[in-house]
Amino acid sequence: MGTNSTKYLGHSNWKQVFKNRNAFNLTQEYLIKWKTQNKSYYQYVNQYIQKKKKGKSKILELGCGPARHAIIIANMGYEVTCVDIDKEILEQAKKNALKLCKGTIRFINTDINSLLTHFGQNSFDGITHGGLMEHFPSESAIQESLNQQLELAPLIVFDVPIDTQKNKTLFKKDDIFRQIWTSKYWLEKVLSPFNICAFSEEIHNQQGMTDDLICALSKKS
Repeated sequence: MGTNSTKYLGHSNWKQVFKNRNAFNLTQEYLIKWKTQNKSYYQYVNQYIQKKKKGKSKILELGCGPARHAIIIANMGYEVTCVDIDKEILEQAKKNALKLCKGTIRFINTDINSLLTHFGQNSFDGITHGGLMEHFPSESAIQESLNQQLELAPLIVFDVPIDTQKNKTLFKKDDIFRQIWTSKYWLEKVLSPFNICAFSEEIHNQQGMTDDLICALSKKS
């Protein structure tokens, strides 16, 4: 990747962010609520990342954090590979998976810039991530990363926080860099080089949950 995003993505404050949102040491009750609150995200995973008739479809989860998405997706019947740059958070993700995951998950400590050195082209059936792309320093850096991801898998399901007053207030609680754009700007500007298979907005009333744009994305034919 031409633009070095490590300083934006590998922030030392993430552990505290997850703890502040009660999302570090996960419980079964938390995951049930999380899946219900993010229903469009998991509907897109199920709809657009097809399950194989033989064997499990393979998903790469980027910036997995404490593995909220990854555990749920693995429990849906996919084989999940988790990547995160933060070793401490990745260790907690392993602990969360050990007690809550009924499926298959493996964990790799690496930078998102190094994906093509770890995995070959078309290694996965889909890629997922939540709250990741907004941390890149520019539109072009986001587009470059998405293009690289689409070398590894034909489809990406992801969410990003959008420009709402609730999100702005929530993000004042830390000093992590984020692009805060409207859904319209994401769809018409940032994601314009790609085929948008589906998108939706989820506005959450729950404290500590961001208002998000959810997308299913592939290459333009």
